Amino acid sequence: MSVFPEYKGDIDAGYHGVTLYQLVTMTGGVQANADNWWKYNGKMDVVSQRKKQMLDNLNTMRGRVGNFVYSNLGYMVAGAMAEKKTGKSWETLMQEKLFKPLGMTSAGFGFPGTRGQVDQPWGHVVDGNSWKSY
Repeated sequence: MSVFPEYKGDIDAGYHGVTLYQLVTMTGGVQANADNWWKYNGKMDVVSQRKKQMLDNLNTMRGRVGNFVYSNLGYMVAGAMAEKKTGKSWETLMQEKLFKPLGMTSAGFGFPGTRGQVDQPWGHVVDGNSWKSY
């Protein structure tokens, strides 16, 4: 995570050598999810929210680099890295680099939909050996 030298003292040393490749291949030692995704929601802009979540959740090494763990948090950290390198929000990058070139006019951002309603894709969890929506 050399892209964030200003946070070297705030991020556990075990993450300092983690690469973008390791984050997107789920081998960066990052836990599956943030401890509280909604902690900063509505309190600041989304770029600042991502930085706060990253610092809150990477201050202690919780996984093992090299082990595969599907990590939504790892993807969020990868997005924060893209923001740092480009100066643009992840949402802007997705619109410019993916949605617009592919002609996607109904794609968007936000939390999973309301349980029992079809207003957004639903979140999902493993229940035994299968996935279920929540």
